Amino acid sequence: MTLVRDEEEPRVERHQQLQVRATVAPAPYAAAVREMLRAPVGPVPAV
Repeated sequence: MTLVRDEEEPRVERHQQLQVRATVAPAPYAAAVREMLRAPVGPVPAV
């Protein structure tokens, strides 16, 4: 993905466009962290 940063506001000083490249991915990246976030919070009830 390429993001182009530019402003056409007349009150802003002249500048060049800036292109920023980014890699887009699901977050958090690690599967272990995703599983931890889905885990129940608090004590587990006795069965």
